[in-house]
Amino acid sequence: MEQAVYVGVDVAKRSLEVGVRPAGEGFSESNDGPGCARLAQRLAALRPALVEATGGYERRWSAN
Repeated sequence: MEQAVYVGVDVAKRSLEVGVRPAGEGFSESNDGPGCARLAQRLAALRPALVEATGGYERRWSAN
């Protein structure tokens, strides 16, 4: 049975700080169009059960 993947994104003005559980992986992307595109590709490959974004700047994501 495959373990569920959960992703947390701290959305700052210039960066996206990402944590992946249960793997314990962490990485950063720039908070701009290309960085968001790279993050979306990576998330698609991970197929997370849940993505939670915090930091205040995530409102831009939720507007779409």
